[in-house]
Amino acid sequence: MNYYEVEFKLKIVKEYLEGTLGGRALAKKYGLPSNDLIYSWKHSYQLFGKKESYLISNGKRIVWYC
Repeated sequence: MNYYEVEFKLKIVKEYLEGTLGGRALAKKYGLPSNDLIYSWKHSYQLFGKKESYLISNGKRIVWYC
């Protein structure tokens, strides 16, 4: 499992929300294994903003620290 810094996550989420590139293009640009990460980070950001948060998805705990 890879660990991504909060600043890195925020940079990608903000770029995604600006609409310049889609999830697949951003995943390729930043060398992410899947565009699902971006969608997960975006969802967490929209739900919780810039704070510690937990999202349970398909039995997995996703942690979003800001």
